[in-house]
Amino acid sequence: MTTRGPLLWLLAILLPALLVAGYGCGGSSSSHSRNVLADDDNDATPDDDASPDDDVSPDDDVSPADDDTACDWNTFDPLIVAGKARLSADDPNGAADQFLAALGVCPGQPDGEIGMVIADVQWYWTWIGRWIQYLSSYNPNPNGHKKGVGSTIQAVLRDEFLPINAEVFKYAADLEANHADEEFYVEPLPMYVDSGQVVLDMGGVWDIEAVQAENAFIMALDGFERLALSYDLSFDFSIIANSSPPSGADTTQLINYYCGLLLKIFADPNYPNFLTFLPGGQQQLTQAATEIGLAGVDANAAFEAIRTVVGPQEGLVFGYVDLNGNGRWDPGEPYHVPYLGDLTGEMEIGVEDLLKMAHDFGTAFLYSGPAGQPGLKPYFFPLQDLDPLDNPIRRFIYPEWTTFLPLYIPIGPFFYNPPADGARSLVEDVAQVLYDLTADDDTTAEGAQ
Repeated sequence: MTTRGPLLWLLAILLPALLVAGYGCGGSSSSHSRNVLADDDNDATPDDDASPDDDVSPDDDVSPADDDTACDWNTFDPLIVAGKARLSADDPNGAADQFLAALGVCPGQPDGEIGMVIADVQWYWTWIGRWIQYLSSYNPNPNGHKKGVGSTIQAVLRDEFLPINAEVFKYAADLEANHADEEFYVEPLPMYVDSGQVVLDMGGVWDIEAVQAENAFIMALDGFERLALSYDLSFDFSIIANSSPPSGADTTQLINYYCGLLLKIFADPNYPNFLTFLPGGQQQLTQAATEIGLAGVDANAAFEAIRTVVGPQEGLVFGYVDLNGNGRWDPGEPYHVPYLGDLTGEMEIGVEDLLKMAHDFGTAFLYSGPAGQPGLKPYFFPLQDLDPLDNPIRRFIYPEWTTFLPLYIPIGPFFYNPPADGARSLVEDVAQVLYDLTADDDTTAEGAQ
């Protein structure tokens, strides 16, 4: 059953905007190296956290399916318990150390592998939270190196994120192939924390559907990261850092302002290769489109697969609300997802609309590519999928429209057969058109052409 990536995939598009960060500013005290994050020192150690949640649960114990005389279970089980305690303390580095140690004692055991998947996903969310705060006071040119932002982003992606992605893919693949019936309980499980407040908690029972969901989340992130590795991102960041949008600007003025900044960046003779391909960039672009496409298709499939799960839903991280208590999904029974809880009414409809959009985007990204998915028909993205968002783009193009025209946008061909100069000409042309359309006597864009 392929069920990668429900709701969290929809958040993956936020990551590229968060990657403008100083490489190496934080250092992990953990031996499982994740240099972007700093380890916390004020959380409970496994020895002084004796809550029932951290006791060895049935899924930590030896089961017939896990029987392996080569394993030292007296060493393995306490390491799993310690790893769960570190997850609950929002310490993904420490958790990864414990789970890796457990896998060293008992290679291939599912509790260690599921633990590693969760620790890696928690690492992503913790990184995002901490660097959102960091970026609020980020100095892009501390040493006068104006082009440093792009190379910093790419160094972080190559050295930090891609290895974590590969780790998730490895463990998720083995779990799907060999341990599809395993469950893993951890509570609480803070994923995103803002100013000391837990915004997203994903504590509960993790089954193979949850693991595959997170695998697709990471797949989408990996695709966007490879997209950023495709192009030369060197440009004079001071053009952005030393400007600010007009006070009280509306949507039209903001479009004009940012397009004007883009045009100024493109006109800078010091950086003529901005958004052209790096060596090997076209191959990165192809892989990016394939992974983003598969993640979108799997996001929709994941929710459909959740409905096929038979049995109690209480405590599952992703599930449905079994209103009649028959242990099966019946039409009209809503989903249960992290953060939103039990979906009802407009929330259920909204998630369904977003999932359809994810599926259609996914198939459009895969069109004309090498993925070769059985039964996948060539597909352009239907612009009307954006209607539920009450999109400002539609209102800007023609305010009287209540819906997009039934247009279909080709996406895949750009990624698999891109222009020779990468994205440079396309982005510059689009920016110029939008800048001209939004320009009037009362609209000025600071730094525009």
